[in-house]
Amino acid sequence: MKKLSYRLIMALFYIALSHTVYGETKENFRSGAVLFKENCVGCHTGIVSKAPLLKQLKTMTFERILNTLEEGIMRPMAEGLSHAEREQVAKFLSDD
Repeated sequence: MKKLSYRLIMALFYIALSHTVYGETKENFRSGAVLFKENCVGCHTGIVSKAPLLKQLKTMTFERILNTLEEGIMRPMAEGLSHAEREQVAKFLSDD
């Protein structure tokens, strides 16, 4: 019964993440989440003490995140991402 409840909760969580966010398609939203997981999560899980955690990043604006990725301290780490990919990461993280 616990496995069924866990699977149901995870399925509902996935469905919630798959909905349209900020007028973007669910594919773009998932892409931002995937890009964050592939490129950012390694440092933003508490491993690097100066890197804000995901819950802290989620409080920042789209503009602040994008600016940090393109012009700020995260520019060297985000160089491998296109402008569109950096926007997707910012949209995933921001609550704007």
